[in-house]
Amino acid sequence: MAKSPKTDERKLEMKRILLAATALSIAAGAASAMNNPTELSNVDRSEIKRLVPNADLSNLTVAQVQALQSVIYSEENAKGGQIRAILN
Repeated sequence: MAKSPKTDERKLEMKRILLAATALSIAAGAASAMNNPTELSNVDRSEIKRLVPNADLSNLTVAQVQALQSVIYSEENAKGGQIRAILN
């Protein structure tokens, strides 16, 4: 029996859907990993070290990470003092 053109089109369409769903799930996983509030990104660490060169960024709590991120992305002045207060 010969395959109908409709069957081939359906298989191709199913493959496209599966590929798109796989790509979407990979992208969503990567995006959620970037928003992990329990760790500072390298960019965040660099900015904190620029403002407070001797800052100890080891063993931070989730609350400290979130507070530090809030400070470095704020428009406020005296960020160095705020960072020191969070770390002490």
